[in-house]
Amino acid sequence: MNQHGYLDKAGEFIVRVEPRYDSWWTTSKNGSAGLRLTLIVDEGSEEGAKTEYTGWLTPAAEDRTITTFAKVFGIDIANGDIDSLIGRRARVSVEMEEYDGKIRAKVAWLNPLEGGGGNTAPEPSKQQGVGRERTSGSREYKESRTYRRF
Repeated sequence: MNQHGYLDKAGEFIVRVEPRYDSWWTTSKNGSAGLRLTLIVDEGSEEGAKTEYTGWLTPAAEDRTITTFAKVFGIDIANGDIDSLIGRRARVSVEMEEYDGKIRAKVAWLNPLEGGGGNTAPEPSKQQGVGRERTSGSREYKESRTYRRF
């Protein structure tokens, strides 16, 4: 763990989702929307270290993000069930990468705990947009009436 409490090494870790005090939503430099999780290492020598994972909601990645969250956490984020992520556990695979000239730890894979870890996965919703809808003819997202932003 580095001086700021963030994970600074590669490996496999058991993590739990912590509440976000700013917003679950994020936007990349190129304008892509994502659902950002703060994860805390829950066991082992790095216990207490923080890392983050972003499930991207671009047209190309959205279905995979919805399916991954359902399999890993047992949460249907397409129906706005995001607060239920808090306290859920998962197994992550962390790799080191260079970003903006600095080496940092990045969650490469988000996986369920062995045997499901008590997270019961629902059938992912057929609703598109993780509580958001696509604007006509663009890759931008706008908030729908079915989901409140944090």
